[in-house]
Amino acid sequence: MGTYAEMPWQGPAFFSQTASGCLLKLLHFDEKTHAMTFLYSMTPGFQQDNISYHDCAEEAYHVWGTSWMMQFGDLPTGGYFWRPAYVNHGAFYSEHGILGFGRTDGDLHNHFHHNAYSNPDENADRAAARLIRQKPELNKWMQSHDHNHFDFEYGESFSTDTENDRVHIHDAMHSMGVKHSHDHDHGHHHHHHDD
Repeated sequence: MGTYAEMPWQGPAFFSQTASGCLLKLLHFDEKTHAMTFLYSMTPGFQQDNISYHDCAEEAYHVWGTSWMMQFGDLPTGGYFWRPAYVNHGAFYSEHGILGFGRTDGDLHNHFHHNAYSNPDENADRAAARLIRQKPELNKWMQSHDHNHFDFEYGESFSTDTENDRVHIHDAMHSMGVKHSHDHDHGHHHHHHDD
């Protein structure tokens, strides 16, 4: 790790809304997926009182030090975790600070809240509702079935290819009151019962 000794630690602006005292050195960033590999540090006395979840999986190894996390207790030197997307974690505390090594498989956006009992499905639905509210035109484009969602940057196609994916998205849109068209053909008929 001496190779990165001269690299500056980045403050909490990198992870939006993270409490002061959580720092990192970005070792690798994938421009395509926004996955990243990083060293991170909690300074002595670091604490954050809210709960978060992410749209990506996250894993970390503690090189030195112990941190406490409400759902899981102490993670000591040599401790490791792998956490799938949308799993609650936090609040956090570290008495003496820590140095860790972490990785994500996608963009690490902090969805902060204070409900320790929400489950991953509820958190994923909440994250989807935010996307619909904050990027309505993008959401409309993603929900349309008259094109193949071609990725112009990287030359790949993304779609909801399985019936289960389409039904889940469709049902979620109904439950959130999102207006949408039923003019799409994917081998079945919808039966709608208006309340």
